[in-house]
Amino acid sequence: MKTSSGRYPIEHSVGEIERLRMQAEAYAFDAEVMLDRIGVQQDWHCIDLGCGAGGITDLLSGRVGSEGRVLGLDADSAMVEAARTWAKDRGPKTVTYLHGDAYKTGLPREAFNLVHFR
Repeated sequence: MKTSSGRYPIEHSVGEIERLRMQAEAYAFDAEVMLDRIGVQQDWHCIDLGCGAGGITDLLSGRVGSEGRVLGLDADSAMVEAARTWAKDRGPKTVTYLHGDAYKTGLPREAFNLVHFR
C-alpha cells in the first residue's frame, strides 16, 4: 500500500519488526502447505518480494537446500537490515537480502523457479 508520498507506511520500530515476525510465524503453517502444493525443490532459486523483516525466506531456504538460492527483496532498507540480522540469528545460509523495488527489480524472470509476494 502506498501513501500519497509514495512511501510504504510501516514503522521502523522494534515493535513493528516483532509484529512482522509474529505474523510470519502465524502464517508459517499455511505457507508450508502452499510450498508443499507448489512442490518447491532442492536447488531452486526463489525470491520473496516485499519480504519485510524476513517473510518466508527461512521456509524457502529450508526447502532449496545448499544448492538453491533465496533472495529477499524489500523497498525499506530498515526492513532489509532487520531481515539480515534475523537470518544471522536463525542461520539460513542460502538467503540474500536486497533493498529494491518489487515492481522494478531489474532481475530476469527466468532467474527464478518461484516468485512469492504476500
